[in-house]
Amino acid sequence: LVMARVMRNGYQASAEDLADLRRGLAAAMHSEEEKDAGYATCYLGQFLWLLGDLAQAREYLERSLAMAERIGESTLLGKSLLALVLTALRRHDVEGVRALLPRVLAAADVMGSAEFLAGARACQAWLAWQDGRRDDVLSLAGEFGALMAPKQDPWAYYGLVHLWPLVAAHLDAGDLAAAITAVRDL
Repeated sequence: LVMARVMRNGYQASAEDLADLRRGLAAAMHSEEEKDAGYATCYLGQFLWLLGDLAQAREYLERSLAMAERIGESTLLGKSLLALVLTALRRHDVEGVRALLPRVLAAADVMGSAEFLAGARACQAWLAWQDGRRDDVLSLAGEFGALMAPKQDPWAYYGLVHLWPLVAAHLDAGDLAAAITAVRDL
């Protein structure tokens, strides 16, 4: 219910959402399914990320990753890794993003999820921008769009990650029209 409410609100999380997620995590910790506790831990980490509490987000996401590895839950592993790389990205930790991306891409390969791969491509585009690789930014942003186009919701919570590098790459090349087109997606 919290996730539906936050998505409806344009991925804006509130203190009420956070309190509900903490209650959900407490309940999941008492269940017999460690998988439930793992997902609840991951979702709490993602919401802390949305709220800007990056230190706590990282703590919860590292816990959910450890749980995923221990129980062999590949989807939880992928979600935890992608959220960790987005947390590093939001901290502008280029080396942290660079270190995590191979694991995210490996998880995307195992999961076979276009949406998850799109999230990885968005992070790769951001890293390419940081490295000054304009052509790679354009290529990776294009891959993101192709992966997400069939879903009709291309701007999941990580969707904006590839847009700023894309706009910057077009501006660096002096292509104002293409930059404006990319900004329209914001």
